[in-house]
Amino acid sequence: MFYKSLLFSEIFHPYMDDTNKLSHLFKKVSEQNKYASIETDVIFDDKLRKEFSNISKDSNWSVTNWVVNEVTQSGLSASALDKNKYDKTIDKLYKLIDLAYEGNCEYFGLASGPIEEGSDTEDALKQFENTLYLVYDRIKDTDMKIIIEPLDQFAHKKFLIGTADRFAKFLNNLDDTDLVKKNKLSLCYDCAHMALNEDDFETAIPKLAKYTTKIHFSNAVLDKSNELYGDFHIPLGEPGFMNIKTASKIIDAFKKEGKNNLGIAAEVRTKNKENVWKMEEETNSFVNKLV
Repeated sequence: MFYKSLLFSEIFHPYMDDTNKLSHLFKKVSEQNKYASIETDVIFDDKLRKEFSNISKDSNWSVTNWVVNEVTQSGLSASALDKNKYDKTIDKLYKLIDLAYEGNCEYFGLASGPIEEGSDTEDALKQFENTLYLVYDRIKDTDMKIIIEPLDQFAHKKFLIGTADRFAKFLNNLDDTDLVKKNKLSLCYDCAHMALNEDDFETAIPKLAKYTTKIHFSNAVLDKSNELYGDFHIPLGEPGFMNIKTASKIIDAFKKEGKNNLGIAAEVRTKNKENVWKMEEETNSFVNKLV
């Protein structure tokens, strides 16, 4: 059956730099006992990371650490063709893997990198594939796995991966590697990113379902003339496309492909501290209608 996941770093975004507050929030979420999975950033504070690890084990959470922002905001890229930039990226990823492992991480969340103007697409895709092998070598003797999220390819953030066709071809080429054969690689189907790539879920999901372990019910405005067009992690509902009717159809499409055990989360970035628990309640209510 589908199980609930909390995108902690989005719902509690205003507090992500407040170590003392995060300790309290992790404990409160645990006490509520609503979620089987927690998705958040890698925790850099040693004391908090150890505390979170213990809480997550006691709560029996499946933990995902997304490192996409940490990598891109450092000016790095998992598909960089520049050797110096790429070497720095791998060094950064190794350090993040070690911290994630200490924080009881199960899924280490990656994306490719931004499209580099003038670069060869196939070379960049091969470089990202190489990144996955290097990360796999670092985690292969642990319980950690890699999860990839496709970002929008041309609408806003312009990442290499990408559209459903590009992503499916990329993953199909890995079917005979240990990454796939040993269940060390999966994908997160982010609804907003796929919609911004102009991929219809009815055709995209059959191509990607067999690799999918998580769904993010994220929202976006798809009208290119609207100032909100793009990937802004906006609240569910209008003026975006994501509502419970659309989400239910996406769930049904995955069920049709035989996928019934996926972690599902509503992805909304809370802007104000006073609204975090209201947003948690709203997104939890949304997901409750889908599990």
